[in-house]
Amino acid sequence: MVAQHHIFRMLTPEQLDAFRQMPQWAKQLGMRETFLREIGAVVDLPMGVERFRAVDTSTLVLLRYQSPQVFLADPAHALAKVLPHASLRVLPGQGHVAHVSAPALLAREVEDFLSAR
Repeated sequence: MVAQHHIFRMLTPEQLDAFRQMPQWAKQLGMRETFLREIGAVVDLPMGVERFRAVDTSTLVLLRYQSPQVFLADPAHALAKVLPHASLRVLPGQGHVAHVSAPALLAREVEDFLSAR
């Protein structure tokens, strides 16, 4: 359960309460073991972004506006900094499912990135 501890210590009490109020919470409880096993595999990945410095292609790094700073925002900024041809775009007002909540915004960001190449 190391993964469980790792995930939940990144959440504020308010975020954890909000997570528990989500309609899918009950369904997710049924997938708890699978979720924790998969998150554990992610947690065990080598840390750092230096290995990506050699990526020599244009890369669009998308970040949701509401990303937790330590869990997603800081790594996204670090990744964009080491990728030689990266463009970091923050999706204003968006959470984890921008492809559902704002598909036009997401498409525009991707189109702008591709047309600038």
